[in-house]
Amino acid sequence: MGLYVFIAVEWVACLVVVVLIVRAVRRGDAEAEARVQKLAAEKRVEIDAAWAEAARAQAALAALPPELVLELDYSDDEPSPDDLFAASEHAKLLVSSLSEQEQALGGSGLTLTAARVEFGAVRLTLSPVERIGSAERVRRVADEWNARGGPLPPGVTAARADVSAA
Repeated sequence: MGLYVFIAVEWVACLVVVVLIVRAVRRGDAEAEARVQKLAAEKRVEIDAAWAEAARAQAALAALPPELVLELDYSDDEPSPDDLFAASEHAKLLVSSLSEQEQALGGSGLTLTAARVEFGAVRLTLSPVERIGSAERVRRVADEWNARGGPLPPGVTAARADVSAA
């Protein structure tokens, strides 16, 4: 009988050890799972922040920069340029001057992106080369040019500068 008691005690001791090992493994698994959940949450926050930044950058790129629109009125005795090349040649110094003014404000200059010629008038559209901060720079260029009233190309009797979205 003593041998059976000894074997029973050994079995109970083994079961206790197995139970303790299983608990330790489960506790370790629970702690590991908690660490994994914490890391996943941290990564989710990082990914959400990266997505938000990418969305802001995309929105900034998608937003069209403002354009400087010049309306040049020609005198009755001075014929209006009759083609795009002539219109751009007529206003070459004006475009260069305005581009330099925008560069002085911290930009990369303006470029002629469109011209429309009508009898007695030319409409030039200048776009900023650098988009970042261009809204303020283009507005200042237009305000300063309107305040000065020029310089006007030959044959132009009146002109005005406006800022518009592209």
